[in-house]
Amino acid sequence: MNRIRMIVIGVVVPLVIVAAGSVATLLSLPALPDPIAVHWAVSGEVDRTGPVWLAILIPLLVVLGYSGFAYLFARPAEESGQFTGNQRLMLAIGPFLSTIVTGVITGSVLIQRGITDARDAPSVLPVVLVAFGAGIVLGVVAWFALPPVTPLAEIASGSAPVLDLAPNERVSWTQHVEPQRALGIPVIIVSALAVTGGAVALWLSATIGAFLFYVVVMLVLLVLVIGTLFWRVTIDARGFRAVSTVGVPRFVIPLADIESAHVVDVQPVVDFGGWGIRWGGKRRLGIILRTGPAVEVRRTDGRVLVVTLHDPRMAAAVLNSLVARSVPQSP
Repeated sequence: MNRIRMIVIGVVVPLVIVAAGSVATLLSLPALPDPIAVHWAVSGEVDRTGPVWLAILIPLLVVLGYSGFAYLFARPAEESGQFTGNQRLMLAIGPFLSTIVTGVITGSVLIQRGITDARDAPSVLPVVLVAFGAGIVLGVVAWFALPPVTPLAEIASGSAPVLDLAPNERVSWTQHVEPQRALGIPVIIVSALAVTGGAVALWLSATIGAFLFYVVVMLVLLVLVIGTLFWRVTIDARGFRAVSTVGVPRFVIPLADIESAHVVDVQPVVDFGGWGIRWGGKRRLGIILRTGPAVEVRRTDGRVLVVTLHDPRMAAAVLNSLVARSVPQSP
């Protein structure tokens, strides 16, 4: 039930909002001027016009793109049962973003019904204010309507054990990994506000070409951010895999190439110079998302991959056990 609620709030609701805006624009076509007003000067007067199809296409592109990412954020919770604060915020931003983008663009079209010349359109400022207010309200409602965050268990103390596996016993371990809330939530909020504010500002003040270029660039940057801050780590008989939420980048280490796994303590700035995918020197690569314990996977060729995890001791134990079992025993 929680899984359905997440998808409905974070994915379906934004799509319904943008679909309603598109339908409202289509139904208003007979009453709209041709072309319509697409840009207002600071004084509130129309200073540029354009085709009405842009007011339908642009909200659809923006909301469809974000809804796709929102669905990716719901998937780890489907598979592992974890639901974190960062995931909750990403899903709640969907209705917020969809309401603002659809409200501003569709609203700027609807206020032109009944006029014959687009340059006679009234100021768009009231539309912008109402859209932002409605977006904030809907985003807050979405936040509280989503399932509560799943509390994580405390990290066990002591050295990482080696599991006692029977010869034919199967074992696997998986965890959804993301930044600490102190890092992840500000990044998500700032990114959402920057993208939304930039999109609205360009729609009202720049050329259509500049607006579309901005949307494409922001979508690419969003992919890059998600690709370096949100991961799924899996350990099984195939080896060690760390795959970003969007599928790339990914780090795969076959079991035969692993020497051992250890638990280490990581200070992101001191040890790796920051967060994300970082180079730590001495053939060490890190997926660094938080301060504290991490699993260090040592390869047989001397390379090392460090990944900050909530439960690195169990991850190291499972990996060491699988490595030990894969080594042929002397007669």
